[in-house]
Amino acid sequence: MCARRSRRSISSPWPAPARPFKKGIDVEVRLLDATRRIGVPEASENPFAGGQAFFLSRLSRVDGTPVLLEEIYLHPMLFAGIEEIDLTGRSLSQVVETRFYMRPTGGRQTFRIDRLDDVRARLMGVSKDTPILTAHRYLSFAQADNAVFSILYCNTQRFVFSQQIGGLSHE
Repeated sequence: MCARRSRRSISSPWPAPARPFKKGIDVEVRLLDATRRIGVPEASENPFAGGQAFFLSRLSRVDGTPVLLEEIYLHPMLFAGIEEIDLTGRSLSQVVETRFYMRPTGGRQTFRIDRLDDVRARLMGVSKDTPILTAHRYLSFAQADNAVFSILYCNTQRFVFSQQIGGLSHE
């Protein structure tokens, strides 16, 4: 028996809920951790490793099933004051654009297949042995490279996560 599979775009530089799922699918996004300043462990691919960053996490569900877990780290000086903003149900990209007057100038992503630790597996509703697509997203701004770093844990059992890549244009 095949589960319903829908396309989930991760082409936007911003993590969900900045953009909806396609095909009219209702997505429930829950803020798991309110934004707070943390120390980032040294041994990490995180550009803030060994330093400080603002951190928040969100879980997206479709029909009650977890499909996306996001862990988002923000530059501690560029986003000063973000911990005072209630991000529940809000687009992070809109908050950054309207409150901090910034838009990403570029970024990069890496993809891998991972197995989750106990806590993340429980949040995603899968066993620790379930392979999960993991994307590391680095967003740069005019003020700083890699000012936003996100880890996206994508459950591909029910949804196809896709990305459209555009060509470069010269004006």
